[in-house]
Amino acid sequence: MSKRGAQVARNLVRFEAEWEAAHPGETPGPVVSARLRAKAWDHERPSKKPSVLGSEAVWLRELQDAGYTLDLPRATVQPPRTLDELAVQHIASRALDRCAAAASAWTVHDVQEQVARIVTEAGARAAPHELCKFITITTRLAADDCLSILPPDAPRPEHVAHLTTLHVVAVETELRDRLAQRATRPAHGATPRVQGPGLDADQARAAAAVASIRPLVIVEGAAGAGKTTMLGAAIRAAGQEGRSVRVVTPTKKAADVAAVELGVPTDSVAALVYDHGFRWNADGVWTRLAVGDTDPVTGATYRGPAKENRLAAGERVVVDEAGMLDQDTALALLTVADEAGMTLALVGDRAQLPAVGRGGVLDIAAALAPHVYDLTNLHRFVDPDYAQLTLDLRTGRNPAELFDRLHALGLVQLHEDADALRAAVAAERIDGAAITTATNDEARELNALIREDRVRTGVVDDARTIDGADGLSIGAGDLIQTRRNDSEVGVANRQTWIVQQVGDDGSLWVRDAASERKQQRTVHLPAEYVTEHAHLAYAATAYGVQGMTAPASHTVLSDALDAAGVYVGLTRGQEENRLHVVAADLEDAREQFTAALERDRADRGLREATGRAQAAVAGIVADGPARVVNTERARLRQGIEQAERQAAQWAEAAEAIEPVGRTPCRGRDAAGRGRGRRPAGRGGAR
Repeated sequence: MSKRGAQVARNLVRFEAEWEAAHPGETPGPVVSARLRAKAWDHERPSKKPSVLGSEAVWLRELQDAGYTLDLPRATVQPPRTLDELAVQHIASRALDRCAAAASAWTVHDVQEQVARIVTEAGARAAPHELCKFITITTRLAADDCLSILPPDAPRPEHVAHLTTLHVVAVETELRDRLAQRATRPAHGATPRVQGPGLDADQARAAAAVASIRPLVIVEGAAGAGKTTMLGAAIRAAGQEGRSVRVVTPTKKAADVAAVELGVPTDSVAALVYDHGFRWNADGVWTRLAVGDTDPVTGATYRGPAKENRLAAGERVVVDEAGMLDQDTALALLTVADEAGMTLALVGDRAQLPAVGRGGVLDIAAALAPHVYDLTNLHRFVDPDYAQLTLDLRTGRNPAELFDRLHALGLVQLHEDADALRAAVAAERIDGAAITTATNDEARELNALIREDRVRTGVVDDARTIDGADGLSIGAGDLIQTRRNDSEVGVANRQTWIVQQVGDDGSLWVRDAASERKQQRTVHLPAEYVTEHAHLAYAATAYGVQGMTAPASHTVLSDALDAAGVYVGLTRGQEENRLHVVAADLEDAREQFTAALERDRADRGLREATGRAQAAVAGIVADGPARVVNTERARLRQGIEQAERQAAQWAEAAEAIEPVGRTPCRGRDAAGRGRGRRPAGRGGAR
């Protein structure tokens, strides 16, 4: 209903605007308003096909024609459970698993959030004070199992992320050890010479290193430095030496793009390690199956990796976009590579988007490797001055000066409010442009406005549509994005598609929007997939545009955008990269830009987390104001909890006394009435 309600609201705004344009100076009365509301509800509403359902076969056939699937899997409904049915230790352990999957260090509030989520997912039903008490006890139990990355004598404010677990320490330690062994292992054999048209000196040296037999090679490249071109040259050089190269990426979308650009089979890192027996659950707990074990999810017997995923000694594994690789996946890959005797190359850029979860793999590897090949000669941008600006933007130093240089190039656009910003971006957008936002909600607002313009100009068909996962209509001509890997459908998360046709059942025929092949790939998206896992993609978050090269780009600056998002957004366009800011004046915009470049939300491992925690508590005196405030807060919390317990006890006592108290009162009233009527004989005697 929320999607339908949003659709009706958009329709009503549109019809009211059309009415006001046709009746200038007039105000719609109640009758007209009612008609417009009815029209808004009726517009785009799926038509109902009346029929006489004389038999089960008839109405079953109609349901199937409408898209109903008999064997469609149903979501399991959790029956309500009491708190007594939940194991405190189990929930505390799961909460820590989730915290560890998300970050190297966390706060007690992060633990409490995960505990509350798990209790909610379990379907627990209890009085508010009982739930609060259960969550508090479980959170304390989980926090007691944590270690602090701060020194023993340091203050530990609740808002500072300083908690971790032995598991996090163990994984990062093993990851460092395996990378260090590769970094210090000698490589025997000559490094091949790599030459080719279009390669600069840095690219040639990096390609030669990747094509060599060195156990560990690290290549970093700024946005637009030609990392893909370098990899292509390395693959050809290795082939001439008789060595094979396998390219894997953190995401399926990046793997598909690499396969097209490099002309070699590629896959995600997750798919490769999964085929080698690694498994992980929704809480982020990793395990590994041995050959012959039963897969606990599928129930099938694990037979080992498929033929195409069996690794050979001496084979080079290249991880592209390695800055987005999380630690658990990286450790699984290193384990597989060490077992097979493979060499490893990590290619990426730490200034771009980080891992979703516990990251810092490229940072750790770069610190351990004897040499890091850095590509800084840019080939993407038409304007050499702007190319140099992006290199400085990559470092993030002197953000105010960087803003002034952007403004001097005419690339900063100020807007009085968010509506004006969205209208300007929608008006200036050209086909193929990248639009970067900080949040999905910001992207949704822009997508709705851009789609309206495209419908108005006849580029998009609005006669037959289906609502996507964002609640916005999708029709022929729309640009959409798939948000879930599905091998059966043939799509990957964050792939972009152009809708060619909307079926009667709401399914979509779409073609690959990113491919430059003459014969572009076409897939069929079932209606169920579209409504749950596809949405408009004219604007997207930084994760949706990373890896994309466009003729122009627009980046929307907001309080939610961080340094990586700014850098990614401002490096997508070849010809122009414009920054949009809602600001009162240039000084206000400069302050917002500076604040964004100072925001770094990336998880870069325990050492980085420790440094941040120590910086956060620097200057805080253990017995200073912060300690006084925290002590007082703890005292108040204890007082509140005690008052709540006493109130609950009084309420229980009142409930117990009430039925008992009513009966004696009735007896006393009767006795009193009896005493008031003296026996006649005794009264007469006196």
